[in-house]
Amino acid sequence: MTHVAMGMLSSMPLSPLEHWDAVICTSLAVHKSVDQLLKAQAAFLKARLGARRMPIPQLPVIPLGVNCADFTFREGERQRARQMLGIDDDEIVLLYVGRLSFHAKAHHVPMLLAAEQASKGHKVVLVLAGWFSRDATEELYVRECAQFGPSLRRIFVDGRKAKDLKAAWAAADIFTSLADNFQETFGLTPVEAMASGLPVVVSDWNGYKETIRHGTDGFRVPTLTLPPGSAEFLVERADFGFDNYDTYTALTSQMIAVDIPAAATAYSTLFANPDLRRQMGAAGQKRARDHYDWSQIMKLYAQLWTELGARRRSKVEGTVPAGAIRPDRLNPFTMFNSYPTRTLDGACVFALGEGVDRKEVQRRLSAESIARAAQVVARPQVVDEIVGTFEKHGPSLSMSDLIRHMPNVPGESVERTVMVLTKCGVLTLQSKPKATPSASKS
Repeated sequence: MTHVAMGMLSSMPLSPLEHWDAVICTSLAVHKSVDQLLKAQAAFLKARLGARRMPIPQLPVIPLGVNCADFTFREGERQRARQMLGIDDDEIVLLYVGRLSFHAKAHHVPMLLAAEQASKGHKVVLVLAGWFSRDATEELYVRECAQFGPSLRRIFVDGRKAKDLKAAWAAADIFTSLADNFQETFGLTPVEAMASGLPVVVSDWNGYKETIRHGTDGFRVPTLTLPPGSAEFLVERADFGFDNYDTYTALTSQMIAVDIPAAATAYSTLFANPDLRRQMGAAGQKRARDHYDWSQIMKLYAQLWTELGARRRSKVEGTVPAGAIRPDRLNPFTMFNSYPTRTLDGACVFALGEGVDRKEVQRRLSAESIARAAQVVARPQVVDEIVGTFEKHGPSLSMSDLIRHMPNVPGESVERTVMVLTKCGVLTLQSKPKATPSASKS
């Protein structure tokens, strides 16, 4: 959701709006975000102008749809597609479809690290079907795919060419999209993947939470971000024109982390089990036809039109509950706190990633797609102190203990840096603390 969209939504209570008008939200996650924005505007107008009544639109949730028939492949089409793309019968195709943008869609490094780890013992082909906004981004992807996924054979497909994109869908065995960006509200490609009969591995983020049933249609990978109100200085940098929206998006997304070990486990499970791939693919395909085909979605629109018509003919008056202030620049970690699986708190337990030493820390933080944002939100001195604290007091530490061991560093600075380090797999979120060597022996 862009700042332009936020501004348009927050201006709605000042427009000639009635309670029979509606803004359709594509997911429950974005519904909560829009509702929060409108509540904030209501509170702002009440505090500033003494406003007592403000009309707001209805906020029905109707997902996007697909023409499932477009993703049904005839007999032999899969084999022809694999031949067209140069994929052997014994290779497993992991497919990503969408914009190839590490800062405005899905960062590629977590996917590469997880797929690289899971690919041991398998011949995995990573097909990236999409498009780059500029040549420099394409060059970056090529370099970092080789850097973080050296064992993966990689094929780039121009997703703007209908024939090539259809071949990518037909040739695939597994679909993945580890979206980690506040711009995302629904995410259509996982639904297209289900319509294609593919099992999916997606981040537990925004609309993906509702479309993909974990363990049935595929796997949702946990996500982590900062608690509401964090990193307010990023809002101010954008508000004062220091950062454009593209940079603002890059900086905020740098502090959204996908659970890389969990993603690796999901990939590994599907790489090793063709029967499970078929089972999950069939379940997802049925779900797509039953719930997301346009023939089903249009029924929801017809129902909404009927309900809004009845509202217009009635004399029911709307109300606006109070909320926070600054709705047009609401803190992103507040506004989108419904997106992640959980938010960072003192009970979160972290450990250094497997095989991560100081040299590896610098290698990952110096990656071009990470370095620029990391320089703004994570100071090198804090990175060094965090790594040193884990080396001295580890192998695992809760967030509270980590901050306690670093009394000279502001807690929010520690939190931001921990998120950056988790983003690139230097730190991993633990389900429970690792035992120390002495404790394990006893």
